Amino acid sequence: MEEFGDGRQYFTPEDADLLSTLFAACHLHGELNLGEKIANILIEKVPDDPSTYVVLEKLYASTKKWDKARKIRFKMKELGLKKNPGCSWIEVDKRVQSFLAEDKTFPLAESVYDCLSLIYDQMEKDEMVAQVV
Repeated sequence: MEEFGDGRQYFTPEDADLLSTLFAACHLHGELNLGEKIANILIEKVPDDPSTYVVLEKLYASTKKWDKARKIRFKMKELGLKKNPGCSWIEVDKRVQSFLAEDKTFPLAESVYDCLSLIYDQMEKDEMVAQVV
């Protein structure tokens, strides 16, 4: 990777999808140094894409670089960038319903969130048992 340098001269904004995929792989495998280099290129080439900042913040958090993660969150706020909400699908009565994170307009939202809360509680209990064993 040394001969690659910072890589800026090799990429254009049109390469963002390719770089984003490589960046996500860096996050997945905890490759902090390469991930930072790719993030810097992405931020330079496509500065208004919040996904780069979100993944970089998660990369820092996963490697316990809390101060750097906090700085990324502040930078996003400073730039007015917001994380795109997650979208989920659920099948109810043989119909697939989609909704966004924290979406309360779905008619059965309260029931779905109650169910998710029960699942989350059970996962916490299972984790606590696993730690004791």
